[in-house]
Amino acid sequence: MTRLVKIQLTVFAVVTVVALTVMAVVYLQLPRALGWKRTEVALEMPDTGGLYENANVAYLGNTIGRVDSVTLKPGMVMAKLHFDSRADVPENVRAEIRSVSAVGEQFVEFVPEGAPEGRLADGTVLGEDRVDMPQGIGPVLDQATVLMASIDDAKMRRVISESFDAFNGSARDLQQFLDSAQLLLEEARTNEDVTRRLIADAEPVLDSQLESADSIRAWTRNVADITDQLRGNEPQLTSIIQRGPDALGRATKLLNDLQPTLPVLVANLVSVGEVGVVYNRSIEQLLVIYPALVSALLTAIDGARDTGQIKVDFNLQINEPPPCTTGFLPAEDRRSPADLTVPAQINGIYCKIAKDSTMTVRGARNLPCMEFPGRTGASPEECRADDFVPQGINPPNTSEVGPPGDNPNAWNVVPSGATAGQEGTTSAAVYDPSTGEYVGADGAAYRQLDLGADSRLDKDADLAAMMTNGVA
Repeated sequence: MTRLVKIQLTVFAVVTVVALTVMAVVYLQLPRALGWKRTEVALEMPDTGGLYENANVAYLGNTIGRVDSVTLKPGMVMAKLHFDSRADVPENVRAEIRSVSAVGEQFVEFVPEGAPEGRLADGTVLGEDRVDMPQGIGPVLDQATVLMASIDDAKMRRVISESFDAFNGSARDLQQFLDSAQLLLEEARTNEDVTRRLIADAEPVLDSQLESADSIRAWTRNVADITDQLRGNEPQLTSIIQRGPDALGRATKLLNDLQPTLPVLVANLVSVGEVGVVYNRSIEQLLVIYPALVSALLTAIDGARDTGQIKVDFNLQINEPPPCTTGFLPAEDRRSPADLTVPAQINGIYCKIAKDSTMTVRGARNLPCMEFPGRTGASPEECRADDFVPQGINPPNTSEVGPPGDNPNAWNVVPSGATAGQEGTTSAAVYDPSTGEYVGADGAAYRQLDLGADSRLDKDADLAAMMTNGVA
């Protein structure tokens, strides 16, 4: 063998060794198969999710390894995979099963949870809580099939036809909508963490919608009924829409005309409202009683409609029980019916005996205090002070309110048993018509036999005679 042949054989041997080495290292990846610069990781999954043997393993979009096997374990599926140790995969990662295309070419994508920390060690097992499974295409297709089967063909055609009518000629608006949607998606992609949190927080809301499915269906049916009503009253709605601008203009003009006085009215209503708040209970009582009172009046009127009369019964009671005189003008200061002058008003004239007295229980002293529940008083000032002091127990002629009258006996009527010009004080007393007995202002008992005698006059008698002797 010549020297040239030896050199050629040596060169061929070196080339062969280099080629085999490159093939074993680069193409066959023999070092990784033997465990050199290779990290093995296992995934625990509830199902395969479409993952298969020899599927790619990626990190941040770069392929770094492959799936070695997908095997069944008790209650779960375990996938074993390996990747190049030089990929520097952090420890805090999640494994997501994703699809390369719509036909189901799944692969494993490692996604960091926050800032990368540490390094994923060889032999690490990622549990189901750290593995995100894809949505199965089978259940989606089944649900889509059921959905399409539940849609009536005629209604679907109608929806498509009305959708065409709705969107026909609105290409520009749709383009603007799509552009806005694109901007929204870009903003969501920029704020990915917030968007993911929003989607995760939406789950309880969606669950509540599922629980309210029956109510939503009922609401949808009600909306359909309202739509049918609107469709049936289309002419009226058209008229409202056509006349609406004119009515709105008139309403605007009315508000402009009311602008100078409306603020004053509102301010006054505020004051009235404050009073209404204080007297709320009285207003409620009035609203309760008023309908019944009107009904009673209508009943009284209708009861004797044929005779032109009102069906009402009156029970006249005089001095039974005796009236309250404490707090009023004394009998000698009361005006005569013949006095037609207009006197000065005297305030504070009401029954001023004890509030728990059985006489005149509906007097002003027992009016409920609106500002102070539980109190009673004749005026707001008395309610606020809460210092009412009775003036007596209603004995005859003990009240002293206001100045005495100028001429209490303007008619100069001489009482029975008295002489003309006799000085004395005129007072009123309750007497017994059968015996003529009464109690005088001095507290002594008297008897006058002509009291209650039949001294009635004719109907044509003058006013003075009527007041002193009665009318026949």
